[in-house]
Amino acid sequence: MKNANNTFSYTAPAGFSGTVSFTYTIRACGTTTAPAGHSYVFVSAPGIKWTDAVVAAESAVDPSGLGRKGYLATITSEAENVLAYSATQFTLPNGQPYGHPSWLGGSDASEEGVWRWMTGPEAGMQFSGQDLTFASYIDGFLPQLPCGYHKWANHEPNNSNGVENYLHLQGQNQWNDYPNQVNTADIDGYLVEFGGLEDNDPDFFSTATVTITVGSPTPPATNCITPTVSITPANCTYTGGDATKMYLGYGSQKSTLKVTAVNGYTYTWKRNGTVVGTGSSYSFTPTTAGNYTFTVTASNTSGCSVTSNMTSICVKDIRVPNTCGWVYVCYTPSFCNPNNNSYTLYMPTCLVPLYMCLPGSKLGTCSMICGSNARMMQDDESTYIKVGEFEAKAYPNPSNGKFSLEIPFSIDNITVRMVDISGRMIDAKEIKSGETRKVDYNLQNMQPGMYLIQITDGIQSVTEKVFIQP
Repeated sequence: MKNANNTFSYTAPAGFSGTVSFTYTIRACGTTTAPAGHSYVFVSAPGIKWTDAVVAAESAVDPSGLGRKGYLATITSEAENVLAYSATQFTLPNGQPYGHPSWLGGSDASEEGVWRWMTGPEAGMQFSGQDLTFASYIDGFLPQLPCGYHKWANHEPNNSNGVENYLHLQGQNQWNDYPNQVNTADIDGYLVEFGGLEDNDPDFFSTATVTITVGSPTPPATNCITPTVSITPANCTYTGGDATKMYLGYGSQKSTLKVTAVNGYTYTWKRNGTVVGTGSSYSFTPTTAGNYTFTVTASNTSGCSVTSNMTSICVKDIRVPNTCGWVYVCYTPSFCNPNNNSYTLYMPTCLVPLYMCLPGSKLGTCSMICGSNARMMQDDESTYIKVGEFEAKAYPNPSNGKFSLEIPFSIDNITVRMVDISGRMIDAKEIKSGETRKVDYNLQNMQPGMYLIQITDGIQSVTEKVFIQP
């Protein structure tokens, strides 16, 4: 089998001895130029499915007249992407250039999140994926692999509804994952590439064969004891009740992985495949976000060498940048929330236990995935709500009587009262938790002057002065 780290593993069948040979081809990695002599043709087929486009591309006619076999395009550099996209372009009625949304030859249907080219000379080559090195989006975009090229759109691929497993070139020259279904609104056709499958193609560099000799198998050791790993956080701060999740900025910042020691065995720990310690326990203190995997191998002098099942710890960085000890919390109110809206809150750590005891709360922003780092500047920044300072704001102020009031976020109901300077009640409202945080006023019939708006949730209160001008 081909491994993610570009190595090849072979396991001989039980009882086999003898020789076995493998042939491999060495290709260029990380090229920045378009492949020489390749041609690209857009074929109009509104709504065609990806699987049907794969078959149809193989029957496409080579425009060069050389009789080369076609395949759904595989794009390995920015230069090639520009060249291929130009084949899909047309002019909109407003005179602006645009591209026909087209299928490309990539898919992660066989292994979710690991995108490979499925067609052409690159078939089987991974070009994108959330591996152990690149486990998160950076400012909304998935990083490039060391040996691969992609042009994903912002926060793509996202596998919406769990069915988007096929590569789609959008009209704006960005990539998107899309389901294998008929949809004339989003698919105009498919992009065919010619070149690269011929024996004399310059994209292939070298081919070699390796032969492995397998000797007679050694009888396995018996009665070996497989270790079982447990995880214990360094303190009991409640973070959701799952020891396989850690949060930089809140809760335990260290966890101990442990096995029950058996006399005569030694233990070797690996993190993400690299040896990190020995003994019956290992202390893990992460400093960066990531998805960390652990195994421990138990060995003895009788020939036993058994490895535990893989244990994963997901680390999220929930610290709010440029603050002193503030963190993010995602809160989905379980009452007065008919649309099941979620809100990303940021607050000092002393307020976190109040929210973590409520149903629908979890640490981090609402859009965080495993390995994410907190960012203030994200697409959903407008939904971030500051908690911890009970404050309100009226605008415009002064006004002609028409103004809006931004009220503070609270998990309790909020009462809003408006009085004049003599204390006479002008207006009163009750805002339920989870409802809108903005109140609009139209008091153009009121006398000009100063009015007071008193806001309270039963625990905290604030008063905002508003001025009405003639």
